Amino acid sequence: MGNEIVRLSELDKGEVGEIIGYEKDIPSSIRSKILSMGLTRGVRVEMIRPAIFGDPLEFRVRGFNLSLRRSEAQYVLVKKV
Repeated sequence: MGNEIVRLSELDKGEVGEIIGYEKDIPSSIRSKILSMGLTRGVRVEMIRPAIFGDPLEFRVRGFNLSLRRSEAQYVLVKKV
């Protein structure tokens, strides 16, 4: 389980992942948004909770909480830690 690679959108509540990269087909606008939010390689991200209807998703990143749409989070690849 510790080395499992999944999409950020697939983390369950309470799980932590380290960003290892991005999907090859990520649109440039989404890539720019994700990078500007601090979701860069090597950063650890904890899944806090999904919204009541499952979207957006709330994560803890670099000491702050961040909401991200599931459709955007699917492009971020993480290694579970």
